[in-house]
Amino acid sequence: MKKVFIISIWIFVVLLILFFVINLIYTKAYSSSSGFSGESYVVYCGTVFEYNLVSDAGYHYNQFGYISRLNDKYFFNDLPFFSETSKHFPKQYYKIPWGDREYLIEEKFIYLFCNYINSGLTNSNEEFNFIHPFLVSNYDPNELPEGKPIMPEEYKIMIFESPINAEVVEKFPKRVSFKINKGLNDNLYLGCVFYDNNTNYAYEIIKMDDTTSILQDIIAIGSKHIGINLSVSDSIGLIKNYASLKIGDRVSTVLKEN
Repeated sequence: MKKVFIISIWIFVVLLILFFVINLIYTKAYSSSSGFSGESYVVYCGTVFEYNLVSDAGYHYNQFGYISRLNDKYFFNDLPFFSETSKHFPKQYYKIPWGDREYLIEEKFIYLFCNYINSGLTNSNEEFNFIHPFLVSNYDPNELPEGKPIMPEEYKIMIFESPINAEVVEKFPKRVSFKINKGLNDNLYLGCVFYDNNTNYAYEIIKMDDTTSILQDIIAIGSKHIGINLSVSDSIGLIKNYASLKIGDRVSTVLKEN
């Protein structure tokens, strides 16, 4: 009887060690930060997750769930008996590897992720000292990834091999917008951001055809989406920067280094 008990203890210890080893190897953490709030996942063995959302205002939300997959999409589903009043799930993500990093990107934010890559912001690690706007696995902040992120097939064309430059061909002051001489034929997409080469001010594509696109001030678009009026200083800055943009000026998908 004593021998059986000792063997049982050893089996338990071995299983416990195996559990911790497997958990260590197959556990992956993802996090993002806006500088004011942050969210994070801990994914266990690729099948279950723990989610945390924390804000500087003291709000904290925690959730457990399970992960399913359909083709390239990963579905993060809630466990109802762990849910709180505020429902954040289910969510759908694409896993996008890039060097030693792996991003979790929701489909509705793919265009923002592509803007982030195309702008050249990731060629510098300075922004990672304060924020990293997309959910990303642990990585070495001193190592810049080489090449391009491995995108889902349907979104590969949205990561540009080289910067796209365009010329302002027409302005529409009433809408604080303008037209450029690039469009669908140049693999542009709705939401694609161009920067004024003179001021680094950002404008977003809101309409396009095969050879031209209409861009609008990105701050004006954002304020309209969330239903707020621009502050006086933002309005003055918007008008000033838009007024300085002339027909014939160049805009680019890459943010110019200061």
